[in-house]
Amino acid sequence: MTIGVPRALIIALAGVFSGYHLVLAAYSLTFPYASETGAVIAGMLLYAIVTAAVLWPTRETRMPVWLAAFALGVAIALPPLITVVLDPMRPGATATPPGTSPRSARS
Repeated sequence: MTIGVPRALIIALAGVFSGYHLVLAAYSLTFPYASETGAVIAGMLLYAIVTAAVLWPTRETRMPVWLAAFALGVAIALPPLITVVLDPMRPGATATPPGTSPRSARS
């Protein structure tokens, strides 16, 4: 027995998930994490465009190769675009606070 999930439900769930990322990015603009908000906003717009293009419902059940390549290119381009405007010297900027890494515990 196969249980089918409506395609619209899957697309809506993916849209909500991507929208949540955009809300988090917009909220992060209220803090001094990035030296230039323009790059962050450009990244948000690029992410929104790719999300809309990928999730746009069509008759085809398979994503075209050009669209997959475009989404992959954006996924590769976004981290360097945003990372260059982040302040690495800001307290709490790293995932591991100074002095709490396993290497520093062994020393």
